[in-house]
Amino acid sequence: MQRALSARTQEEADRHFTEAQQELSEQIPATGLYTQTSTLAVDRALQGVYPEASQGGPVFYDAEFVDAASGDLDTEAGEKQ
Repeated sequence: MQRALSARTQEEADRHFTEAQQELSEQIPATGLYTQTSTLAVDRALQGVYPEASQGGPVFYDAEFVDAASGDLDTEAGEKQ
């Protein structure tokens, strides 16, 4: 922390703060205070949706519509596999 606080540049300070944060997270025990529960319901034709690890909200980054019967990409989008 002292190295970060006395750094000459913001980049150097960021690097030292990152190192300190990693070291502290490895050395200090942490206990969750609540049980996280999430429910995510999507149509079978929408694949690649998953819950985000820290908050549990849906992530649609890799999502795509597929023909539920065949598993192929939706032909309406013109991207059949």
